Amino acid sequence: MLTQLANLAAAQPNPPGSGPYHYVRTKAWDLSTDVTTQMQVLESHIAVSERQQWIASDGSGELKVTTDGPAARVSDVYGPGKLAAQFITGVSVEDLQRALTRQFPRNSSAFDWVDTFRQVWNRQVVSPDLQATMLRILAAQPGLAISGATTDRDGRSGIAVSAQSRDGQGGSPALRCTLVFNPATGMLMDYERVALDAGSLPIQAPATTGYTVWLASGYTHAVSEIP
Repeated sequence: MLTQLANLAAAQPNPPGSGPYHYVRTKAWDLSTDVTTQMQVLESHIAVSERQQWIASDGSGELKVTTDGPAARVSDVYGPGKLAAQFITGVSVEDLQRALTRQFPRNSSAFDWVDTFRQVWNRQVVSPDLQATMLRILAAQPGLAISGATTDRDGRSGIAVSAQSRDGQGGSPALRCTLVFNPATGMLMDYERVALDAGSLPIQAPATTGYTVWLASGYTHAVSEIP
């Protein structure tokens, strides 16, 4: 199935716009926990955030992030070298796997590769060729589960693929992370993180502790432009 999605992705048109800035817009739901200086939990809740980012290859750009309404403190215009700009381009499966392993040296399981997928999509515009190559790498990883058809939080139909972490350590819960792909284009739509046990978290497991929806991406000539 992932190979079929890779073929679909490779046939898609290039992302919209042109220019040096990678524009990515997302919406996320994440577990937020307030603790005392003695690490006693005061309360926890799901924080909703929307993020727009423009990042050039020299690390300059702009972040616009709102959390439950007001602008977050990271919202600002940044000079060269202030933002992560480790862009990856579409190459052969072997070369891309080496490049991703250098950036994410912990890649040793299907769970690690699922998380790498999320991080690449968070950092940059993903071209059809790059998406196709990442899907082919993911398809070769043992331990993936095909969850099948689903509907995401934006009401879109998708195909879900998930991987489970090893048992939680140091109070961290065991996790299941899921990627949701567009069945017509092979492109990524969503990422979900589910705690399978509570660990030290003040939750009733299993519980979703993180969810990201990718809403738009493309290239611009200046910050604050929309492709």
